[in-house]
Amino acid sequence: MPESSMIQQQKSQLRSNMRKRRRQLDPALREQLNSSLNQRLVERLASLEPCLVAAYLAFDGEPDLAASFPELLEAGFGLVLPFIENHGEASRMVFRYWHPDDSLSQNRMGFAEPHLGANVAVSGLGVILLPLVAWDEKGSRLGMGAGYYDRALAPARESSVPLRIGIAFDVQRVDGIPVDAHDVPLHELISDKQRFTFGS
Repeated sequence: MPESSMIQQQKSQLRSNMRKRRRQLDPALREQLNSSLNQRLVERLASLEPCLVAAYLAFDGEPDLAASFPELLEAGFGLVLPFIENHGEASRMVFRYWHPDDSLSQNRMGFAEPHLGANVAVSGLGVILLPLVAWDEKGSRLGMGAGYYDRALAPARESSVPLRIGIAFDVQRVDGIPVDAHDVPLHELISDKQRFTFGS
């Protein structure tokens, strides 16, 4: 089996196992973990100059960041959300301005996205908060498999801006993740337990 096919097979199996683990968190425990994670996120961003933050809306058991949005807006940060443009082979992820009062629509993948906000280039973002299925101590991130974030961030792969912060529960940590050449690593990760930094 070609190495690339083996990596995809390994990723697929790990993704299935970790999505199941994430979804099976007890609701009461999940609420506690979300509260702790949001507190750490707000504290971390408070150490930065206000900027435009690419956030996300929780889907498939992902950590819910909604509780942090009012505090970030009050502190002067702006928010954008991912939007999948041109479904099909030419589809890509872009980011659109969003405020919690704005309406959303559900795309065919099942998650809500802003349908009216103006697009924002990745170069205009200060921070991007990345949902993930699993992560490891090297800063590798396993996503849902569509590759949207990796393609969107490819032009800024070697840059420190936007700051790439993975968002995950600590139970999503694994010993190692199979990595493809196109995978974009994290700069940091915030979990319900602590903040991790990767690289130099």
